[in-house]
Amino acid sequence: MEFIEKYTDGDDTDFAKLSEEVEKEFYGIYGEEQSKYTAYNGLLHIRDVLLLYDESTPFACGGFKEYAPKVVESKRVYVNKAYRGNGYSTYIVRKLIDSAREKGYETMILETGQKQIEAISLYKKLGFEIMENYGQYKEDSNSICMSIRL
Repeated sequence: MEFIEKYTDGDDTDFAKLSEEVEKEFYGIYGEEQSKYTAYNGLLHIRDVLLLYDESTPFACGGFKEYAPKVVESKRVYVNKAYRGNGYSTYIVRKLIDSAREKGYETMILETGQKQIEAISLYKKLGFEIMENYGQYKEDSNSICMSIRL
């Protein structure tokens, strides 16, 4: 399928729409436990976002924000259920890695949940390794944190 790419930031309304979709999906997986993670996933400081469109319909997204000097945190990698199985998440993560590298970052980190087996497999396939949980996820047994050298 052909798609349209759009580079934007966390203020984009289509990015907000897709972020709401992923939140609903995560509430379905984790129930009310998801509410503590929602607080960590604001869009305000995400300055680098990639959106994919099927004509005018946004169906996939991903972004990153600076976590520390030379380190970015991947945020909101998501593909609408109707579009899964076509390699879009791999495409998005690779594009985010390339963009972060071009901007001079040296490491990309991320957090995902224990129940997100497909996401963990995707990140491992792309070269991410499990690391010690960072920041607000340090003592969280549900979280799996990963990193890749850029």
